[in-house]
Amino acid sequence: MTEHNLILPQSIGLIGVRNARELGGYKTKDGKKIIEGKLLRTGKLAKANPEDLQKLTKIFSMGKVIDFRTSLERNREPDPEIAQVENLHLNVFGDEDREGLMLSFIYAKSNPLEQMMEMEQPLAALHRDHLQVYRNFVTKETALQAYRRFLQAALEQKEGALSWHCQAGKDRAGVGSALMLLALGVDWDTIVQDYMLTNEYYKDVIEGFIEFVKGLSPRDEMWQTARAMAGVNPAWMRAVEEEIRQKYGSDDAFLREGLGLSLSDLQELRQRYLVN
Repeated sequence: MTEHNLILPQSIGLIGVRNARELGGYKTKDGKKIIEGKLLRTGKLAKANPEDLQKLTKIFSMGKVIDFRTSLERNREPDPEIAQVENLHLNVFGDEDREGLMLSFIYAKSNPLEQMMEMEQPLAALHRDHLQVYRNFVTKETALQAYRRFLQAALEQKEGALSWHCQAGKDRAGVGSALMLLALGVDWDTIVQDYMLTNEYYKDVIEGFIEFVKGLSPRDEMWQTARAMAGVNPAWMRAVEEEIRQKYGSDDAFLREGLGLSLSDLQELRQRYLVN
């Protein structure tokens, strides 16, 4: 982990955990502010060091961790067991789906780069795949079930911090963060701004991956594909916004029909995590 990551906006100062930040401080459309230290988004916790775990439990009083990963990912790199902290597995993709590039990266038995390098237009293929995956996050029942339970976990959290992650903390956890912000009344521009911080938190990883791919392929398009694979694109999150509006008609309708949040749920969620 670089010093750069520790001083980035929203950082919670973890050393072994990538993309570790919080939603605290963001303002809602009606001028309220998310309470700091209560809603934490990170990458996988498998490499959390003792200092990280102490910070999460002592400073943030973390009470619950949501793991959005597949069973394969959890078994491969399990979260550490943390005393007095509940670990809830909410599998966004489910364990049956293997369709598309993003899932093939998870289940690939060989280097996914080899698959990409055989394509005539790898960047376009990756972009199309990710746009569809992000739309599926708010339309497929498996994903919706996971995100509904995630929001319910936030409602059930009586004290301390709620934390959530996937593998890199950028796609499944990124959409989870977006839906949390949406439920709290934050506008889409701020949601996308938070989402795009992943590219700053992974700056060294992205640059290193591009250099690695340059050693494998002379094609500039493969270098750009490497950048896209390791980072995030605002168009992907905007696809979530667009899909919500197209399928449900409005953000409020999605919160009600897609995520099953009643008006009293939303009021309680905002009462718990917002301040004037």
